[in-house]
Amino acid sequence: MAECSHITTYPTITATPKSLYRCSNDNGVLLNANGGVRYLWRPAQTLSDSTGASVRAKPDKNTTYYVRGYNADGCWMEDSVQVYVLTAKASVTADTTVCNGSPAIL
Repeated sequence: MAECSHITTYPTITATPKSLYRCSNDNGVLLNANGGVRYLWRPAQTLSDSTGASVRAKPDKNTTYYVRGYNADGCWMEDSVQVYVLTAKASVTADTTVCNGSPAIL
């Protein structure tokens, strides 16, 4: 947390969803933060933007994203989101689920 005066309140930062799954070949998943006036997400390498309230994550492996939300006084708090990556390999048989965009031989 930032060094803030005892008069200033810390922001309540909420990142959503708390955890979600994505297929390795999809367009990524949307992560959201609220409660601050500006944000900083990390790790930034697999994000569409590291400073937005809503960012698209496209990790290649399971990743925990942390978002730091700041209030107008510069004080901050953090929250996190866990993204699990599913390998998009499928064997199509009766009642099989295939990730959106994944090829399937019928």
